[in-house]
Amino acid sequence: MRAPSFFDYAMQNQGGKRTRKFLAEMKAYIPYDRLEALLIKEGVYRPKHPGQPGRPPYRSSVLLGALFLQAWYDLSDPMTEELIYDRLSFREFLDIQEDDDIPDETTICNFRNALMEKGLFEKIFEIIQEVMQAHDLILKEGSIVDATLIHSSEPKRKRDEQGGIVSNKAHDPDATNTAKRGKSITAIKCM
Repeated sequence: MRAPSFFDYAMQNQGGKRTRKFLAEMKAYIPYDRLEALLIKEGVYRPKHPGQPGRPPYRSSVLLGALFLQAWYDLSDPMTEELIYDRLSFREFLDIQEDDDIPDETTICNFRNALMEKGLFEKIFEIIQEVMQAHDLILKEGSIVDATLIHSSEPKRKRDEQGGIVSNKAHDPDATNTAKRGKSITAIKCM
């Protein structure tokens, strides 16, 4: 446990009391040790051992917590990263200190995709539901946001020599165009 910084004292009682209360309660119920054991067993997460070269991975509790935040607040990957930087309540929930690294949107997306490939969302949900029921709490359903909508202008249309439209596909092969409230949007799948 580190000594509180000036930043900690300054922000100790700043806004979001309901959110902080909810996240503190949820943090107390989530069995991160049990979930990490599942992730290690399934090969989705490998903690760094002392003396092992390379940058240490993010704690499994931070990666899982980011997914819980996405589900509870209906957040995209970029918005999750942004709000972890911006919201003290999210940082407290994830036990992120002032100087800690924060997972970027790609890390969050890759972690979620690894869980999906192994079919672990249902197992994680079952474990959380079991803990909640043991404490007489109700958890009815969970969902994870896995698409990001990025606002963009309409794609340029290619024309042939006669002036007819040949193609109006987006330049990014992983992107598709759609409209939301009359505005053109490019949906991009994360890698």
